[in-house]
Amino acid sequence: MKSSARTFGFWILTLLIAVGLFGLASCKSKSSQDKVAEKAVEKMLEKASGGKADFDIQEGKVKIKTEEGESEISTGEQEWPKDLPEGVPQFTMGKIRSVTRSDAQGNKSWNVILEEVEAGAVEKYTEALKSKEWEITQTMTMGEGGMTQAMKDNVVLIAMFDAKGKSANISVSTQTEE
Repeated sequence: MKSSARTFGFWILTLLIAVGLFGLASCKSKSSQDKVAEKAVEKMLEKASGGKADFDIQEGKVKIKTEEGESEISTGEQEWPKDLPEGVPQFTMGKIRSVTRSDAQGNKSWNVILEEVEAGAVEKYTEALKSKEWEITQTMTMGEGGMTQAMKDNVVLIAMFDAKGKSANISVSTQTEE
């Protein structure tokens, strides 16, 4: 069985490769260059994971599937993910730029990248989490930016805000109980 550190490193590598090839995902139909790029990435993923990998680019999405799990990056999705665990408050103080999903060995995660984020978003979102009975485990504010980490049941949420860039990143992940 592979260690969790190797699994984590593998998914980081997977996401970096996918993000690097993100521009290809906006194409409506696959060109021969897209197919060649897919095969090259599949070979890199197979070498990194030691197993079979499938990398697919189609209409605004990059999908990665290995023995360890699946990941999907969407360029066109600009709505709050409907498949988030129940009780995750919707972030309404900015515009969604992209959504990433992954499922590795039963642990699911979502990453929502936002832009045009309003001032005071850290405090407002922290209050929204508290009102939904999330346990705030860590907060940090710096000017109008900062970070909030919260837990509820087997779900961890980390929300990071950059006031200068008016951006935010909300990561939600489930953890399977062992």
